[in-house]
Amino acid sequence: MRHFVFEAEGIQRLEYLPGQFVSFTEMVEGKEITRAYSLASAPADSNRFELCLNQVDDGRLSPYLFSMRPGEAIEMSAPLGTFTLRQPPRDSILIATGTGITPFRSYLQAFLDAGQPSFALLFGVRYESHLLYRAEL
Repeated sequence: MRHFVFEAEGIQRLEYLPGQFVSFTEMVEGKEITRAYSLASAPADSNRFELCLNQVDDGRLSPYLFSMRPGEAIEMSAPLGTFTLRQPPRDSILIATGTGITPFRSYLQAFLDAGQPSFALLFGVRYESHLLYRAEL
């Protein structure tokens, strides 16, 4: 697993809602591959955003992403998706395993400081060492 920080080129602020995703597209072994990844950060006044991914050894795009170096670019879609909180947000129970924590991290970063709503998070992993964002949470 790896936490990534990306910058969207050509814009000053990436507009999205907590819980949305972006899709990356790249040519891999002569085929155009597109995969969607949940945003792991709350919207900010910048073009930066965060993702948390598993590397799937026989995956089509994750090995490529894990091989990227700072400064390299990849094609990205605008944020999409409806896995967002209703407005106004209500008290919620969030249940996740593994990298499924990523959209919930976005929710928590966006709404916890506001003091409302209240959240209860149930986060499960097979091994304690796989507890993502443990210090933060």
